[in-house]
Amino acid sequence: MLRILLVLIIFLLTPVSSALACSCGSYTLDRLYEGSRYVFTATVLSVGEDNGEFMLAPIAVTEVLKGELPFDTLRIDTSTRHCIRRVPTNTELLFFLGPDNLIEYCARFVEVHRRGSSLDSTLQLLRDYEAGRISTLTGIWRFSDHNGTCSVWTSFSRGRHRTSSLRIQYRHGRHPMANPDDPRQQPGFSVVRLQDEMASWNAGETHAVLTSDGRDYTLSRVDSQTVQSFYELRGQPAVEFARSLTSKSTIDLAVNWVRDERSGTLDGVVTAENGGETFDLFRSCLDRGPTTR
Repeated sequence: MLRILLVLIIFLLTPVSSALACSCGSYTLDRLYEGSRYVFTATVLSVGEDNGEFMLAPIAVTEVLKGELPFDTLRIDTSTRHCIRRVPTNTELLFFLGPDNLIEYCARFVEVHRRGSSLDSTLQLLRDYEAGRISTLTGIWRFSDHNGTCSVWTSFSRGRHRTSSLRIQYRHGRHPMANPDDPRQQPGFSVVRLQDEMASWNAGETHAVLTSDGRDYTLSRVDSQTVQSFYELRGQPAVEFARSLTSKSTIDLAVNWVRDERSGTLDGVVTAENGGETFDLFRSCLDRGPTTR
């Protein structure tokens, strides 16, 4: 059975794609960390003129999480004009770089403090891993409580360049802009949602099964116009699945497909060992119950 690595908010670390194929695929946090020579936070002070190959960008390093940086200036690659990465100045960024100081279109970096969110927990995980306080960067989950909705989610790898995600949401209050005719926006609505890239090519009849501690939860496919496949479990079964999760949980994943006269199953294992505190926060949100205010 293929082991699937569950990790953190990888969509934030994926380079911007363009119509000219500048995408480099997606990588999970553990792969980013292990595949990088340097992991650090820094503020880009300025970006210099383009000399036809790269632009120089002096940085003020705030924390080194991996490696010993032999540079205090980045080189932003401009040789491929349509794939230039836009590096913001005067903003603290978390960088994952290779063996040099080059920012080309596959370089990974993300703002440490984004509007409405922060990478504080990510940085602490990296510190704990580097110091040996935790043994793995897999099975990491995130929690948020925003606009009346509590969420826990994680991302995981399926194959070399494919990333999927699993998200659980519970609406405990009304969104300020809620549509009263949409049941998804009403207090008490709950859903488990799987986004799976690898299953999209099996575009026939499909469904996904999550098996948590011996109990099966079946997610139905949701119509989508994207290259990704979406599966959902709604209502009380979604709540029961969320309540069952602990840091010791083992979640088996099976995406079953039927196309033409062929069928098959894509298997995996979702890990949760770094999700304990996050699951506790989500259960506390469920315990508060819905409110119509």
